[in-house]
Amino acid sequence: MQDEINDKVIALSTQAVKFGAAEMKSMIRRFLELDKEQKLNDTGTIYHGKQTLTDLKKQNEGLSSVEITDGNIKSFEKIARKFDIDFALKRDSSVQPPLYIAFFKAKDMNLMNSAFRQYTAQDFKALEKPSIRVKLASLMAQVKKQLEKVKQKSKDRGQEL
Repeated sequence: MQDEINDKVIALSTQAVKFGAAEMKSMIRRFLELDKEQKLNDTGTIYHGKQTLTDLKKQNEGLSSVEITDGNIKSFEKIARKFDIDFALKRDSSVQPPLYIAFFKAKDMNLMNSAFRQYTAQDFKALEKPSIRVKLASLMAQVKKQLEKVKQKSKDRGQEL
């Protein structure tokens, strides 16, 4: 009786292992087929830096966004490249002047904060500097004053320039 029970247990275990192996083989085959289909549909290229919003979404990362004015867009791109931030820009034309919305990966939030800190420091530094046109106008005024003084001195001496 005991031998009969042992034989049945062994037969059942063997069938379970065969069934498990067959199922595992079919699951692996299906996984490889799906992987191959996905590779055919998607080249798998991961873009860095400025990219389209769809390419950024394909990276399966959470996205965050920041609004940027039109005048600041080039300086933003320069700093984003410097900090190696992956980002996408969308233009919002409904507002006058148009706004740009910069989307970037949520994991890049710390990089983005430091980039904006550097940008604002750079922007304030530029605001502190006097305009070249203002400097040029003041220098031209000084030259005119000097020229007037020279003309006045030459008239006083009786010489004409």
